[in-house]
Amino acid sequence: MPNAPNSAAVLQQIKTMAQGVQVGGSNFFQTANCKVGRFKDVRDNLPAFEVVLGPRDATKRQTAGGAPVVGGRIDDSQDYTFDVTLAYSDADSETVESTTLPSIRDALTEMFHASANYLMRGGEIYRMYRNVLRVQYQYNVLMVP
Repeated sequence: MPNAPNSAAVLQQIKTMAQGVQVGGSNFFQTANCKVGRFKDVRDNLPAFEVVLGPRDATKRQTAGGAPVVGGRIDDSQDYTFDVTLAYSDADSETVESTTLPSIRDALTEMFHASANYLMRGGEIYRMYRNVLRVQYQYNVLMVP
């Protein structure tokens, strides 16, 4: 059981898992195209996988009835949002919609769960998956007076 939160390690683990997503027997994302954070200009990193903290964060302390509010068990729930961005143009829209998108969708659904959207970035339209993962864990904190 963990004894403290470690959001940075969870972000890195999600990124590492994405780097191993297989489509057609090979890794779908290049290592350089998986990032904790956002690409300033995604055009050079397609297909892109980006993961960030949020949108919600919730923690609560559980103590024995009537006990002072020090120490106890901490219930920590953190959301992590990931986006997958794919190139999308009139020239390749049929391939993206009929092959690429279903393949990455199926691979990500096995690993996480995701839904498709359209996204405008830098004046260009991209096909995108976005999902919010909720990671919940508990740990105990001891406070010695």
